Formats: sequence, C-alpha cells, structure tokens
Amino acid sequence: MKRFTRLLWLAGLLTLCLCLALTACDGGEGDVTTPTLAPTEAPTEPATEAPTDTPTEEPTDVPTDAPTDAPTEEPTEEPTEPETEAPVLMPTVDLDKLAADDAGAFVTRPTKCEVSFEVDDTEGKFLRMTTKSVTAAGTAKPYILLELEELVTAMNGILPNTTEYPHVVLKVRANDLWSRSLTYFGAPTVREAANFEGFARTARVADSGDWQYVYLNLTPFTKNWKVLFLNFEKAAGKDGESMDLAEIHFFATAEEAATLYPNMADTYPIVEQTMENYKLKVMSFNVQTENGTSVDFDLRAELLRDLMDELQPDSIGMQEVTTGWIYRMDTYSFNQSYAGVGEGRTPGGEASSIYYRKDKFDLVDHGTFWLSETPDVAGSSLPNANYPRICTWARLKDKATGFEYVHINTHLDHNGNNSGTDGRAIRTAQVRVILEFIQTLPDLPMVFTGDFNQAPTSSAGNTYAMFKNVLGLSTFKSSTGEEITGCFADARADAADTVSTDAWASMTAYWQEGGSKYDPAHKPIDYVFYTPDTFTAQVYRNIHYHRDGVYLSDHLPQYCELTVKVPADGE
Repeated sequence: MKRFTRLLWLAGLLTLCLCLALTACDGGEGDVTTPTLAPTEAPTEPATEAPTDTPTEEPTDVPTDAPTDAPTEEPTEEPTEPETEAPVLMPTVDLDKLAADDAGAFVTRPTKCEVSFEVDDTEGKFLRMTTKSVTAAGTAKPYILLELEELVTAMNGILPNTTEYPHVVLKVRANDLWSRSLTYFGAPTVREAANFEGFARTARVADSGDWQYVYLNLTPFTKNWKVLFLNFEKAAGKDGESMDLAEIHFFATAEEAATLYPNMADTYPIVEQTMENYKLKVMSFNVQTENGTSVDFDLRAELLRDLMDELQPDSIGMQEVTTGWIYRMDTYSFNQSYAGVGEGRTPGGEASSIYYRKDKFDLVDHGTFWLSETPDVAGSSLPNANYPRICTWARLKDKATGFEYVHINTHLDHNGNNSGTDGRAIRTAQVRVILEFIQTLPDLPMVFTGDFNQAPTSSAGNTYAMFKNVLGLSTFKSSTGEEITGCFADARADAADTVSTDAWASMTAYWQEGGSKYDPAHKPIDYVFYTPDTFTAQVYRNIHYHRDGVYLSDHLPQYCELTVKVPADGE
C-alpha cells in the first residue's frame, strides 16, 4: 500500500513539473502563440504570469477566415500626440486669415502713409493704407513694403516661388483717390525693395468704391521675390486718401489669372459702327521728354491716362517718346485696349510712336524710316540737321467693318543751331522724304500727324514751302526725278467745328495767363492732316487738360474727329 501511494505521489510530481516546464516556454518570446498542449484541467498551482507586452487573448497571426482589412502590425488606437500640420503652398494670401492683428508685424517702412488692419462686412480683415503728411499735388509717393514671406509663414503657409508664379492679382479698393494708379514690384529683401531694386508694374484702379481685382505681371523680374513694394496715390493732393488690400493671388501664367478673374481686363468699350456712320478719332501729341520739366513724371502719366479715358482715340501719333515714356504708356497711360509701334531715332532715343486700338484694329503693316537721303539707314540724317529725325507709319484695319487707313506720324527738326531760313529748308526737305515714301504705300485713306516745328505761314501771311508740298499746292521732284504732289488737307482749317485763329496756339506757354509768352493766337506748330477725298473733318480741338494749372507737356494734344466718305453706287 505504501508502495502504491509513493507511485501516485511521483506521478503527481511529474505532472506538476511538466506544467511548470510548458509555462516557462510560453513566456520566453512575445510573439509565441498560446500553447495547445495545456492540460484540460487547471494545474494544482497557478501558472506563471505571461510578460505584459505579449498579447494573451488574440493570436498575432491572422486566421484564414479573419476580415482582410484588419490591421496586422499597427495598433488601431489613435496616437496620443497629434501630428503638427505641415505648411502648404499658398497661391492665395487672404488677409482675413491673418494670424495677428498687428499690421506692423508685416509692413515695413510705411512712407507718406499709415497702415492699419480693418474689417469689412463681406471681405473680413483687410490692410488699409492711408495718406498722411501730404503738402501738395505731386509731392507725395505713399508706399509700404509688405513682407510676404513672413506674412505667409504666420499663416502656416509657404510663399510660392515667384519666379515660377510671377503673375499676381490683387483684390483692392480705392477710397476718394485722385491718382488711381497702384504700382508694385517685388524684391528678394527689404533692403532691395527700399532701394527700388525690383521691376515695377503699374495698374489702374477704378475709383468706384467697390472691391476689384487688378492684374500685375512681374515676369521680367527674374529673382525670387519675398517683399512686395506697393506705391499708391502718386499724385496725392491731400491727406486721408486710402487704398485697401484684401487678397493676393499668385499664378504661373496670365491665362490662369484671366480664367479665374475674367472681369479684371482694363479696356474701353467698342462702339459698333457701319460705314454709313463711321467716325475715326485721331490725335497728335508731343508728350515732352522728362528733361526740361519739373512736373513729376508719374503725375504726367496719370494726366495722360485721364486724357485717354476721356477721349479714347482710335490712333494717336506721339512725339518725344522716350524709354521712360514707353514704360509708362505700355504699363499704365494706355490701357489694354492699346498697342504701340515705332523705333527710336537712335538706340534708346526718342521715338515717334503710334498707339492704336488693338481691340478694334488689326495691325496690317508698319515701319519707321529716317528723314535723310538714305531713309533705310538707321540713325541717318540730312546735312546740317540738329538730330536724326524719323517717321513712323501704321496700316490699320477695322476688325468689324474691314475699313483700312494709314496713320503717318513724325517730328521734324527744330531750328537749333540753324537760322530760321535754314531750319525751314531742312524741314521742307524732311517732308519731301515723307511724301516720297508715301508713294510706296497702298492707295488708302491717310492721316498725317506730328510736331512740324513750324507755323503754316510767314508773318506776311505767305504759306511756307513745306505746307505747300503737304497740301498739294506745289509739286517737287523726287530722288528719281518723279513729280510729286501732296494729297493732304489741314483738319484745323477745315473742320466744321474747330478752333478759331485767335485760340489756335498749340504750345502750353501761350495759354498761361500772366506768363511772358501768353498769346493764344500764336500760330500752331502741331498738326493733323488728312486725305480729303476719303475723309471729312468734323471736329478739331486743342485739348487743355491740366490739374491745378499743371500741364503734362509743353504741347497741347491735338484732337480730331473724321467721318468716312462712302462712295456712291457705281463709283
């Protein structure tokens, strides 16, 4: 009996040892599955506790009948710490989303203005620039430097690479401004912006009091700019005039900007016409170079733009068009309705440009030639002429009616170092070069504009030879021996509604009362000629456009309206 009892005791001991051994094997690795060899009955002593990092309820291997979307490695619980939101590219900067209220955090060196953040019912937060310390018209150039990169960073964003996104649209609003220009350029640093080392562009802002989009193009500026220079109200005449900025948009192409903002085009309406009521509006204007005048260049550009807004000519012959004027005309004074043609008389020198309504006319052909014995040689001139002189022409075709005409424009030599007699002889020779060239043009209606630097008649009332040639009152022999007769009429003399001879002076000095040269009856030197067999002159004006007595040029613009003669049936 004792022997049987000892055997039972040994069997129990072996069973206990086996359980302990199996339990020890289960706790050795965290990914070992629950053992299948466990006894059906619980051991007489508790099993050793498994490690805390080992799952004790589910196998780590997914059974074949488990759902396929169950995670196999990562826990399903959300992380306890949320990840930091990464900055995103911000092609649109909405000031309403600005993180701080302090304008000074992103605006540097406000000049002749103060800045603040305001709130609009529809736009939310926006930046307002308000003029201050303005003493007189043309003396103030209020501007700010807007640190775009810092502003975007404060909004947890990344500023687009502006060499790849150079087309910018600003959402702005003008408040009681006289000068509706908004000039901007980009620069890599505040220092470069403050030193005007960027590439400037100017846009026109409608003075309607409404929010609007204006388009600006910095394509020629090749650096990646991070600071935006904004200059508004260039000709500010009083304090308290303001410009508001709500949004900044960046685009890779102009087409993208136009697609999203189709109403931002700065153009004039086109009046539908038929040949029975066709009216052509042409001008001649010597805009004066930046030399010889103390009037602010940007103020003059603003006056020219106001003049274009009022008259909206079909084509205008310009004289003394410098590179500085070309920049202002192409970017501001003439809106997107216009395009210009014409070379300088020397590289980088004055041009006799022709600007025309490109939205109304197709440019069929154009060119510039020199008033010399070799017109095709750039820079050539007649003997004893003070400067090389040029003539520019453009053949234009109305897109709607098919009507074509040629606009010819010139600036003849002044007396300079020559006597009055010699100066008139040179100008007569220059006009003959033009009239000879006209023989090579198609037989079309023509207008002939320019600063001729000469009165039509002598003090005794005799018509000078130059005008006899232009008006067809005399003939001359061309370089090939051909007899040539002019084909033009003087719109000032012929228009049904025109200026009188006691008020026909075309230089501003003769209109300044109290001045030493005041004499409105002084004979003009600027003209609009036309072909009388194809046109009828209806209106002729000296345009007296100025601000508070400040003119934009020493010449008055010459404005003319012509109607087209419609041939009778069978003609």
